[in-house]
Amino acid sequence: MATKSTMSEVKMAARIYNREDNLYKQDIIKDILRMYADEVRKCMINGERVQISKVGTIIP
Repeated sequence: MATKSTMSEVKMAARIYNREDNLYKQDIIKDILRMYADEVRKCMINGERVQISKVGTIIP
């Protein structure tokens, strides 16, 4: 089985930046993704569930 690459905030920001419907600069996208990841991490540390639309729920 082939290994899958890890998706970082920088790689995800580049994908979003290159979308046809994107209106934002890559640095702004990266900052928002980093803030979102920080909030998810804080929730997980506090034992909270995180619901992500079209993905599912992350349970600590």
